[in-house]
Amino acid sequence: MTGALIRLEEIATRADAGFDDAERRYRDRVSALRPPPKRESAAVRRVRARLVADVDAADGVVPQLLLPAGLDAARPGVRRR
Repeated sequence: MTGALIRLEEIATRADAGFDDAERRYRDRVSALRPPPKRESAAVRRVRARLVADVDAADGVVPQLLLPAGLDAARPGVRRR
């Protein structure tokens, strides 16, 4: 490698380290300003669990409802023939 390429590599390495340091300082500042996360109440956790279960159930039921109606081609991800 020529001297110029070696120097360019050194500058790039220092710049990368500088960006990493700046990112770490930014994350530290943001986390210092952000309030600690609140603990969810039991009622909120129950509602969240019910919603997740409903979404999972809908993933299994909706295709079964669309197929007899001939609407399966309208679903995203279904290949048209």
